[in-house]
Amino acid sequence: MDALVDLIADCRDKIEILAAQGSDAYAQEVCNLLADSDHELIVLALLVCFDKRTTAMLTAAINAKQAEALIVLASKTGNLQRARGLRKRALVEFYHAIAVYEFADSPLVLQLPQHERITSLMGEQLKDVVLDIAPEHLTAMLSCLSPLRVAKIIKRCQNDRDKQTLIAALESVCLVSNRDVENLIHYLTVEQFPRRQKVSKAQYLAKILNNLDRQESDQLLLALRTDPVVMKELDNYIFPFAQITALQASQIAEIFADCPDKRIAETIFTADTITQNSVLESLPEPQRLGVRKELTLLTDDDEEMIKRSTLLQNSICKYLQSMVALRP
Repeated sequence: MDALVDLIADCRDKIEILAAQGSDAYAQEVCNLLADSDHELIVLALLVCFDKRTTAMLTAAINAKQAEALIVLASKTGNLQRARGLRKRALVEFYHAIAVYEFADSPLVLQLPQHERITSLMGEQLKDVVLDIAPEHLTAMLSCLSPLRVAKIIKRCQNDRDKQTLIAALESVCLVSNRDVENLIHYLTVEQFPRRQKVSKAQYLAKILNNLDRQESDQLLLALRTDPVVMKELDNYIFPFAQITALQASQIAEIFADCPDKRIAETIFTADTITQNSVLESLPEPQRLGVRKELTLLTDDDEEMIKRSTLLQNSICKYLQSMVALRP
């Protein structure tokens, strides 16, 4: 629950900052999601997360037809419950979809290569990066952020020393030159920030494993078993698709809640029988019957489908991994 509360707070912060900048990217993203029938429940999941004021901001750009469709969607039996189960996923996807708009006019987007590694960070992560900046570049860094974002970063600081460091750096922000910003961009590029977000050996290996097919990952795991310490740490990060069987049925159903029957069938196509049954048994009966029917249409010798199934399973694994990473 703490992770969900933090996600809601981060998204609300982002919405407030964009609104202060005169951007309605958050409202346009809601419209974009509503235009895709596969994402209607994601919108409903977002709307059940926020207070009335924030909800009104999110729905400001939708038209009467979309509003009516949303009301109908919410009134259908079980949809609100399904939407609540999708809140974490909806918030993560929504945040990353609108994150970059906060920095639309900032050198962090305009000049920094691979800016997403900083501009996509959530509030606490961005605060850590700012506090980790070398003192000679801190003022330039703050100049690249909106005033409201800087205020929120200061508010997040746990001790007075960090707050005083930021406030002192702000005193000379009006003196920042283009050269200062260029030096900052070079520094961020060379230092490969955020340094505090660097992954451990186990996390790095887990990211590799989660992108390999089963045979390749088994071979790598076999080689790694000579290092019991790393293997123990890996257990916290790797998510073979079969590990989905360790989840509760309601959690599995949440993952596949807004997926078409065909996509679910394609996802579990190459899974073992136990894993397939665990997924199927978690689904509502009409959906389960639809997925079973779709499975009968898939053929074992379709190499393209086998590759697609692996990719879909990897996306589920990465989603589960991201949820663990958000735990306090």
